[in-house]
Amino acid sequence: AGVIEGKDNAAWTQRLKGRQLLFLETLNGGTSKMVLNLFADGRYDFETSSSYASSGYGDFSYADKNGDKGSWRILDRQGTAVLTTVSSKNGERSELRIQPGASAGQVLLNGRRFFIREIQ
Repeated sequence: AGVIEGKDNAAWTQRLKGRQLLFLETLNGGTSKMVLNLFADGRYDFETSSSYASSGYGDFSYADKNGDKGSWRILDRQGTAVLTTVSSKNGERSELRIQPGASAGQVLLNGRRFFIREIQ
C-alpha cells in the first residue's frame, strides 16, 4: 500500500471505510480506550471506556463507559482531510484532522494515534 497524503479524501475514505479505529492509553494507573467503527455504509459507532485502580492506602477504582452513533464522511478542509461525524442522538458534529501514522496500520486523528483494525 502506498503512502496516503494528508489531503487525499478519496484515498482516506477507501482506507478507513469498513474499519475499526482503536486508541489505547495508559497513564498513572489508569487506562483509556476508544473504539470507532466506520461502517462502509456511512454509519459509525463509537465507544470510550476508562478505568483507574490505585493500590495501597485507601484502594480506589472506577470504570466509566460512553458511546455514540451516527453518520461519518471524510471532507477537505483547506487542503487537509477531516473525518466528520454527526451524532444520531443529538445532531452534534465533530471534526477530526486525519494524518498518516508511523505505519500503514495507524492513523493520527487530531494528533492521537489510532490503530486501524478489522471491525470486531
